[in-house]
Amino acid sequence: MSEARFEPEAVIAALNRAGVRYVLVGGLASGAHGVVRATRDVDLVPAPEAENLGALAVVLTALGARHPIQDRLSADNLAAPSSIKLETDHGEVHVLNRMPGTPPFGELEAQALSVEIEPQVSAPVCSLAHLRQMKRASDRPRDQVDLQELNELHGHD
Repeated sequence: MSEARFEPEAVIAALNRAGVRYVLVGGLASGAHGVVRATRDVDLVPAPEAENLGALAVVLTALGARHPIQDRLSADNLAAPSSIKLETDHGEVHVLNRMPGTPPFGELEAQALSVEIEPQVSAPVCSLAHLRQMKRASDRPRDQVDLQELNELHGHD
């Protein structure tokens, strides 16, 4: 069996082409802030408006994603407060919607940085302060290591 591809730039480019509003969090955001580690998914927080969630569902469906419980992705099933992991043709996408410890989208978007993922493909990435907040809230061993590395790179907050 071949290993699943991980092509985050393809996911991000598709989101951008469709005008989906989102902010990257998780491993890709950690990398953007200097923490080098392997990650195999795109973690994102979408804008909560129904039109945006509908556009997100269309893009993810076009990328081969399927909802783990329902027959298809829709604005309604992406709007529920949840953490949904979806396997796409370009790797796993993890949609975080109103999860405990994750700041509201408006706060994330207001402080997000634009980071070039590859030439001509940029993505909004959560701020260092928000990344630290989410890592503390998660409290997983990997997140504790990431926090230590962020502190070494950027000093303590």
